[in-house]
Amino acid sequence: MLSIGFLIAGFIFSGFALADFAWTNTNGGLSTYTTNALAYDTANNIVYAGTQSGVWRCINPDSSSPTWSNMGGTPSTYYIYSLAYDAARDIVYAGTLSHGMWRCTTPGSSPSWNDVTGTLNGDPLSLAFDSVHDRLYAGTQGSGGVGGVWRCANPDGIPTWANTNGGLSTYWIYSVAYDPSRNLLYAGTNGHSIWRCTSPNTSPSWTDIAATISGHWTYSIACDVTNNILYSGSENSGVWKCTSPDSSPSWTAFAGALSGYRIPSLLYDTAHRALYAGTGVQGVWQCTDLNAVTWVSTGGGISGYAGNALAYDSLHANIYAGTGSHGVWRASTAPHVSAVSPSSGPAGTSVTISGSNFGATQGSSTIRFNGKYALVTSWADGAIHATVPSGATSGPVLVTTIGGSSNVDKTFTVTVPTSTWYLAEGTTAWGFGCYITIENPNPIALTAKVTYMPTGSANVVKPVSLPAMSQTTINPADVLGQKDFSTKVECTDRSKTIAVDRTMIWTGPGAPSPEAHSSIGVTSPAATWYLPEGSTNWNFETWLLIQNPNSATAHCTVTYMTSDAGPRVVNHDVPANARASFSMAADIGSRDSSIKVTSNVPVIPERAMYRNNRREGHDSIGTTKPASDYYLAEGTSAWGFTTYVLVQNPNSTPDTVILTYMTPSGPKTPVPSYTMQPNSRMTVRVNDVLPNTDFSTHVHGSLPVIAERSMYWGTGTALGEACHDSIGMAAAHTTFFLPDGQTSQGRETYTLVQNPNSTDVKVNITYLTPKGLGDVTRTETIKANSRSTFGMQAHSGITGRAAIEVTCITPGKKIMVERSMYWNNRGAGTDTIGGYSD
Repeated sequence: MLSIGFLIAGFIFSGFALADFAWTNTNGGLSTYTTNALAYDTANNIVYAGTQSGVWRCINPDSSSPTWSNMGGTPSTYYIYSLAYDAARDIVYAGTLSHGMWRCTTPGSSPSWNDVTGTLNGDPLSLAFDSVHDRLYAGTQGSGGVGGVWRCANPDGIPTWANTNGGLSTYWIYSVAYDPSRNLLYAGTNGHSIWRCTSPNTSPSWTDIAATISGHWTYSIACDVTNNILYSGSENSGVWKCTSPDSSPSWTAFAGALSGYRIPSLLYDTAHRALYAGTGVQGVWQCTDLNAVTWVSTGGGISGYAGNALAYDSLHANIYAGTGSHGVWRASTAPHVSAVSPSSGPAGTSVTISGSNFGATQGSSTIRFNGKYALVTSWADGAIHATVPSGATSGPVLVTTIGGSSNVDKTFTVTVPTSTWYLAEGTTAWGFGCYITIENPNPIALTAKVTYMPTGSANVVKPVSLPAMSQTTINPADVLGQKDFSTKVECTDRSKTIAVDRTMIWTGPGAPSPEAHSSIGVTSPAATWYLPEGSTNWNFETWLLIQNPNSATAHCTVTYMTSDAGPRVVNHDVPANARASFSMAADIGSRDSSIKVTSNVPVIPERAMYRNNRREGHDSIGTTKPASDYYLAEGTSAWGFTTYVLVQNPNSTPDTVILTYMTPSGPKTPVPSYTMQPNSRMTVRVNDVLPNTDFSTHVHGSLPVIAERSMYWGTGTALGEACHDSIGMAAAHTTFFLPDGQTSQGRETYTLVQNPNSTDVKVNITYLTPKGLGDVTRTETIKANSRSTFGMQAHSGITGRAAIEVTCITPGKKIMVERSMYWNNRGAGTDTIGGYSD
């Protein structure tokens, strides 16, 4: 029936009506007990309850099966009036009826009780703890003139009690509360209302601040230390509010719907201006507007019970209420987000947030997209409609109400228009031909600015027109002649997305036909890059191409992660606004190795590999960060192909890696796993474990990894062996843009779609012609955990060139896509991932 004032964190109040709380009886051994006091241990998630039968502890109060146990010791059968918890020392203090004060050390594990009554006189009806000065205050009943408020120095050691005296020594002190920001102590009494004590820890001086509420019995106190407001719960006149209680107290009735109610407990949240009141037999109420004094019953199963004590768990947004004779109840007040639809899009996208505990109206509640506040267009208890704010970034969608903040596992991915692309590799010298392909997936014509950065000469800038929904091909030799170069392609309308890739063609000395390699560009430089593939064994030559688009020299550290000799480190410089080429053989000799590039300024690397006197070769960009999952859409061990999956472990500890192969008929089981050594590279010849089938690959590491895939074919034929390669992606995406594609001049183009989801998905595949005329869209179903292949000629009917766009139209699902091309009777072949959008 008695309660102390708790300073608890948790809610925001102001003009907001929340639905009835879902109260749950925590049951256990307390289901029929009278609970007079509660204390919550945030660090260990433990609730302590003072009852008519000792102190009880619940070690998993927020679970579906709370476990209560009596904390034993001598107080196990005592009537407990009051509790206080010292979080710094993990100590529980308990005030009893007729048996003084007790202290429990290690209460969360092995409770050990000590009688610390000492010279304390009277039953401790209420307790407050000053953690700043290490003082425990006990409000007692005024028996024999030695009641009032007592102070205990050294409460965790040998306690020393002293009566703070003043005019309270004959009063019964039903409630005490401490304001740490002003070092003030407040005491609520029996019929003599509220008193204030200055310097309570050294030279206590008490002043009666009752004013207009003199004569009311004060059962409970709560402090708003931020706004310097004191709230008191009375015997039969509800709640009262006092402004400036530390200097010029001014009292006003704050009862509203609680007028005439007995208020044995109050709970206040300083951080969010929240006030809760436990009543005599009308359950727990909340004040939804501290200005208009709007009290609302929290309802639920305790609506007719006495709210003797309140405590708040700020970590899990749970309120605990101790009742008259019905045990301890729990209510979750936090909103819960169950879905965000759509889950991705640019700023300005209209989004529906579905869930519960939002409240009927918005009031001061908010929606944040990864910390950025959003404009709400409509608000209901189970659904909120909002607009993704300008400047938002990808991350959790949080609903914050008076009940706290929602779960963080529902996210929104903010897509940014990809208007700039970088291509590190490029040459029109040394017998190489080169073309760059630009895809414009927008319904309007655009202009691109192409900047060539040739080695040893000034940059060259050329504008290029891009028809709507089209593919455009440009030949750098028309502008540069014979040069090594890197390229930057920018859409002049920065609000629009384009995609860019580059193809290089050559004929090795004595080769019977040309070979080629291709790569998508990257959308921004970075200071760190990873490239899993690389070898100077097996008749390979490997080149690291680094583009430096900055006005200062790039100082690059290249770490080769070999498969047999541990990491090797080499330093290279790249001049400003230039590209440089570095031979792996010159750096580390004959090795199989992955590569890590770090730079003092952001750069763009690629890696080109050639074999058998350049009869064959492939090329790929890198990735900027390892991830637990990587996806590779292309792969086959049929049709004369051999496929290798290259995995890089950049960690300083071993990594367990699992490869899941997704065939046209579904995933292949059992799933092979591998243990990789620190800072190493692993090569898996998939034909050895999965013969004669097409497949995609999902690479999962117990630690973050990077994955790449290379494919070889034509061994022993008149044209000789050829190959292609691509880096994987760390996540599936909604839409892919694949700029190059052709069905004329003997070329074959294939679109490979990987569905890593456990359910079927539908995709739209659109083919974009050079002039944007006669574009074709097909809708296809991709089976769960499978891969599908679409030949451009048969699928679209287009003869000639076309870019490709693939979009997953199944809500909430994402895919992985690559594009492979062959010509010269497959004497040449290329493959690359595309650009993407979510």
